[in-house]
Amino acid sequence: MQLYHGSNEQVLKPSILCGRSQLDFGQGFYAASNFEQAVNWAKRKTARVAKGIPVVRAVGRDEA
Repeated sequence: MQLYHGSNEQVLKPSILCGRSQLDFGQGFYAASNFEQAVNWAKRKTARVAKGIPVVRAVGRDEA
């Protein structure tokens, strides 16, 4: 399954210990199966923190 992670910076080593613990699902490394959803998240994160550029990284593998 191909997944996508959107952020405001390149994530080279994903960690489940990073992130904001006050969110619904707590800390973790989150990924979406929909590329556009990851793009939107990257844009929102970049705007929220006012730093970096939107980046989407493919994680997992495409089994097609």
